[in-house]
Amino acid sequence: MAQEIKRKAISQERAKFAWLYAQESKNDNKVSEKYKSHVREFPMLVLTNGLVNAVAFAYEKGNIGRNRTSGDIGWELVYNHLEKWLKDDCGMNLIQADGLIQELLKCEPNRLRMLSNETISLFTWLKRFVS
Repeated sequence: MAQEIKRKAISQERAKFAWLYAQESKNDNKVSEKYKSHVREFPMLVLTNGLVNAVAFAYEKGNIGRNRTSGDIGWELVYNHLEKWLKDDCGMNLIQADGLIQELLKCEPNRLRMLSNETISLFTWLKRFVS
C-alpha cells in the first residue's frame, strides 16, 4: 500500500514538472517546434543507444557550455530539463553536483538502468504536454 502511494506521488511530480518544462518551451514558437521534435525523439535514442550516448548527443547538439548561438536550443532544453529533473526536482537527488554526463559515466550498470527508466518516464509525460 505504501509503495503504491509513493509510486503515485513520484508520477504526479513527473507530470507536474513535465507540464512546467513544456510551458517553458512554448515561449518561442521556433523553439517550441524543435523542442517538441526532440522530446519525441529522445526516449528512442535512450532505448537504442543508451542513456549516456543519448545525453552526450543532446549535450553536443545543444552546445552546452560553449557558444550558445550556434547550438540547437531544443537540444539544450532537453539536456537542461533532464539534468534539472535528475538533480533536484524528482526529490530523490539521483545525480549529484558534478554534472549530468560526469555522473552518468561513474554509474554502475544497475543505477544506469534505473536512471534510464526514470528518464523515459519523464519524457513520456513531456511528450503528452508538448503535443
